[in-house]
Amino acid sequence: MKNKIRDKFLRFIAKARTHRMRLPVGTEDFKNYPAYGGVSVVELNSTCLEVADARFAHKGELGFGLMIFIPLFLTVVSFFIFIFYKTFDRDLLIATDFLLLVVSAVFAVLSFAFVLLGLLMARVDFTDFSVRKIRFNRKNQRVYFMDRHGQLQSYNWKDINADLTHLSLHTHMHTQLEFFRRTDYERYEPLFILGFYADEYPTLCYWEFIRCYMEEDVVEDLAETIEYCADLAGGQETFWSGFLTLVRNYMTKRLQWIWLPVMVPYTFISACLRWIGMRTGKTLVWPEEVQEACAPEANDPIRVDASHNPQQPWGQTFMTVPIEYYDVRHKHINGARERIEKKLEKKYSRQTRSRS
Repeated sequence: MKNKIRDKFLRFIAKARTHRMRLPVGTEDFKNYPAYGGVSVVELNSTCLEVADARFAHKGELGFGLMIFIPLFLTVVSFFIFIFYKTFDRDLLIATDFLLLVVSAVFAVLSFAFVLLGLLMARVDFTDFSVRKIRFNRKNQRVYFMDRHGQLQSYNWKDINADLTHLSLHTHMHTQLEFFRRTDYERYEPLFILGFYADEYPTLCYWEFIRCYMEEDVVEDLAETIEYCADLAGGQETFWSGFLTLVRNYMTKRLQWIWLPVMVPYTFISACLRWIGMRTGKTLVWPEEVQEACAPEANDPIRVDASHNPQQPWGQTFMTVPIEYYDVRHKHINGARERIEKKLEKKYSRQTRSRS
């Protein structure tokens, strides 16, 4: 019975995905969505690409919300109980004591359910993996990740699919990449989620980055599209590295300086909770066979990690460096994307001619 319910739920999710948006798979799509590595890459070399999952960029913000809303909810509940007791006329009903008991029990159950829900949600930030990472092995065409039970999962690149899905959060729409595996004609098995952007365009560019890494001979150019690598020495990050990661979620242009007096205190508290979650969560340790399969060659000329990050992370994040810095950086990234486009255009134009 349990498996039947689970299968129906997975089929419902699969249909919902299919009705949203299928991802580009090469051919002419690379012209519309040039590859872009963004800021979620942990390490890239000629053998393996390691990235952080979608929750990494916002880790700590959920804890901040729980810290604010649970006490607020309990305060409101207590206030209503107090008002109810004060304003209730005990001489009106014989069953007054029983009614008061029922109302108190209802409020207590609601409070307990809300706190329990908060604790279950807090597991994401404080007791789950401190960082969930996924490895794409270009050499043997395998994808490695840990499931929610801490078990290693490994699949062939050709056996997994990904769709673009939309999440409506309050008045904001976000997009993400959901990877899944088709087990048979109707059944789908969810695997992991990557990317978390406000628009479709950067999400599709991120998908093209992953696809090109696994399927195209443009790794050297892809490495130049990475702006910033996640600094996860030893599987964790420092407090200030996490703080800057949270700031990058909203600091995209200098006009947003006007929000800093409000956002910096919020980000600082979220960064504190993020730091705690990094220490209380489980550290992901790859098994020896994965380490051996993903080990880069000794003379690998392509190797990008946090050691290649900009020398002025604070100035770059808060956009206090000269505007010329961004012009040079964007010119460098766009140049790499143009080289990728030319190589892919040459490849697919040859394939088209050969078919004709």
